[in-house]
Amino acid sequence: MTSGNATHQAAVLGAMASPSSGGISLDDLASRLPIARKAIAKAAGKLIQRGYVERAEAGVYALTLTGREALAEGKSLKSGPHRGLRKHPVYRDTLTQRAWAAMRLQPRFTLGDLVTLAAKEDDGQPGKSLQRFVHRLKATGYVVELPARAKGVAPTSPGCKVFRLVRDSGDQAPRWLDRQQAMKDWNTREVFPARQPQEAAS
Repeated sequence: MTSGNATHQAAVLGAMASPSSGGISLDDLASRLPIARKAIAKAAGKLIQRGYVERAEAGVYALTLTGREALAEGKSLKSGPHRGLRKHPVYRDTLTQRAWAAMRLQPRFTLGDLVTLAAKEDDGQPGKSLQRFVHRLKATGYVVELPARAKGVAPTSPGCKVFRLVRDSGDQAPRWLDRQQAMKDWNTREVFPARQPQEAAS
């Protein structure tokens, strides 16, 4: 019997079976599946780890040859170790790591999007933590702020800032180095100093 997570993975994998070879976006998956967006993002990430799916471009996913073969064979997806697939490094399950994965799953995002996709009940104040994380990513050249804002909830809201990831260096989230005032990229082993102080994300 498959777990809920494995069931979601199977649903996402099935939704990607289409004649188009150009891939499918997270928005399209959300419109096709009766599954919460956060669960779709998590399942897509697991499928990438298992080698069934790859990122065709920012926010767009395509089946790998392994994924197409799994669909053709009607292979059952189960939770747990997966023999015969490429091994991926295991990262700490932190708020910033989950937020980084969420940024890579969609081309544009707001802080609210990240909180929805990445936060867990025991994360404390995820909004403030992710605000600081995005501000540091912006200051070190990982994300840019787009000119157009997303519509806010309140009628008088000026809207929410929209960001885009422009330096997608790999699976592992960069980490802030307080003493150097820089981001350490654990995928490339580079260090990116912060530019002049900028307005914090909101």
